[in-house]
Amino acid sequence: NDEEDALDEAQGVLEGLCGEGQPFDYFSTFEEGWATERWGELPSAVKVCKDLGSPKCDKCKDRFKCFTGEVNSMIEEAMERTKKEFFDNLAEVKKLLASKSDEELFEDGDFKYRCHCCGSYEGPDVWLYDHEGEGIRDSDHLKNVLEKWACNNGGQPDPELVDKDIYVVPADVHY
Repeated sequence: NDEEDALDEAQGVLEGLCGEGQPFDYFSTFEEGWATERWGELPSAVKVCKDLGSPKCDKCKDRFKCFTGEVNSMIEEAMERTKKEFFDNLAEVKKLLASKSDEELFEDGDFKYRCHCCGSYEGPDVWLYDHEGEGIRDSDHLKNVLEKWACNNGGQPDPELVDKDIYVVPADVHY
């Protein structure tokens, strides 16, 4: 409904991703001190522009006010980091596949770790999460989130989400 609700929702999602058996140890949002100290000033929650992708959106001049697909938007940056992590790990998997036997790969912890990272749905290799705490790992998932899951509802946004705004809540996590 508003920035405060978005921050509360995100904190609940992040709490579910932290702790024993979870991918992260702890987190800090940008309303708290140490995330800002580490990364600089970011908003605690920002509404995604309704004119998604429109070059005419007057809010897009400020990098952190609107997420319409501008080159340096936080959403694009996060997706690019997720993609980079995937490709870096994939390159290592390919290198190991080319240089080792199946038996050696079976014993190789780094190979298994890199395969895990390529297929990971959460953790340090995934930089965006939806409102249910599921890692956004590809463009289709991101599109579905931004269109409020219209793919599951005959092209119309999910009735429970249709009147809600979409927010981005940046956070720093420790793993």
